[in-house]
Amino acid sequence: MSESMAGGESSRMWASEVEPAVHSEGRREVTIGVVGTAAANRRIFRVAERMDGSVRLSGAVCEDAGGARQKALQLVADVDVILFSGPLSYDLALESGELPVPAVFVPPGGSAIPTMMLRASLHDRVDLKRVSFDTVSASEVHDTYAELGMPSDDVHVLEYRRDLEPGDYFEFHQACFAEGRTASAVTTHPAVEEKLREAGVPVLMLRPDVRVLRAALGTALLVGGGASLSNERTVFLIVRVPDALAPRRKAYANSSFTQLRLDLMQELLREGRRMDALVLPLDDTGVLVCASMGSLRAATDDLSTMPMVRRLREALGFDPEIGIGAGRTAAEAIGNAERAAGMTAESEGRAAVMVGPEGMVVRIPSDGAGERTVTFGESEPREAEILRQLLDAMAEAGVDSGTVQAEQVAELLGVTLRTARRYLRGLVDANLAWRLPPTQTSKVGRPPIPYRLLDHRLRD
Repeated sequence: MSESMAGGESSRMWASEVEPAVHSEGRREVTIGVVGTAAANRRIFRVAERMDGSVRLSGAVCEDAGGARQKALQLVADVDVILFSGPLSYDLALESGELPVPAVFVPPGGSAIPTMMLRASLHDRVDLKRVSFDTVSASEVHDTYAELGMPSDDVHVLEYRRDLEPGDYFEFHQACFAEGRTASAVTTHPAVEEKLREAGVPVLMLRPDVRVLRAALGTALLVGGGASLSNERTVFLIVRVPDALAPRRKAYANSSFTQLRLDLMQELLREGRRMDALVLPLDDTGVLVCASMGSLRAATDDLSTMPMVRRLREALGFDPEIGIGAGRTAAEAIGNAERAAGMTAESEGRAAVMVGPEGMVVRIPSDGAGERTVTFGESEPREAEILRQLLDAMAEAGVDSGTVQAEQVAELLGVTLRTARRYLRGLVDANLAWRLPPTQTSKVGRPPIPYRLLDHRLRD
């Protein structure tokens, strides 16, 4: 996803205009931190709201690109990836070093150029044959004009470079206009637009259109999801001797069952060496295997087959119950592995079960003859009921806004402020609400935090 931009840089992460193929299989919920102007953030939030439930946003308003790094650092503890609204804020944010999480930015240009030209021809009556562009690629501009059958001899472009500041773009546009080379300017910078209007230069804003923003969000999903479910992430396997193998006579059962577990442990130590995994006794019936996601994928042909089951069957004479767990924390991953092991014991056929975040369940056949299946949790979270109660209370009170604050929730539901805040945090965790930037007020103390309720994500 690296792309060489103007100036020859090759290490900058940008969100391609070509929409990535983001499929639901294996995909988890990703939190994207959005850093941009208030207007840019609003547009990104509106586009994201129409996407599916795999994305949640947390925004930080940054009107001055110079403060982008500070704003991003305020978000990194709670997000998987940062999406900057443009290349300038991205470069300034990373000028002092990498961020703790991956970062991408919304690319300028692309399909936004013809969209802007159509809007200008319909509403602004601009002579598009004599204009100046900033930030975007010259080849993109001239290619767009060629596709539309328009001459671009009098179209001037100052491409983006790290060493250029908004003042440089302003001087470029002003000079083109003053020298009579152009009739208007097209800029991507609100500050440049404002200065050009004050200088009497006709100016149009080039804003990313819906397609560009959707593609940027899709790229951020891939980058953020890859960071959180990377090959280095730890997964846990719980392997058990089936309860059905326990003999009826209790005195004999203890020694026999213990021997089976010791045999299982010995075979798993061999498997552990194959995967460079740590193998530990878990309890009277099971063994815990700690491996990396990368080694598990390598050993299972990217989670498509489980040859370890066949090898254990041939060595031990029985099919062990194997549960694989992944999660955001070790505790969550081990809990998911326990759940997966129980599902394996209850299922028919020779397959291992993997349980991941957000209720994802993957059934991996042991010999490759069957097909891997992926399902997601069917039960509605408790937070959904809380949201329904809140929406009902808002309707009864005549509140038609989709945005609430903790004080409102406390009053509407008749709970304490602390409980209301806990409810809202739960809604965010369940991807049924977004936490918006704090509301600036003249009051002393912590500013109130608004939350956007995502009631369209409730099941009918």
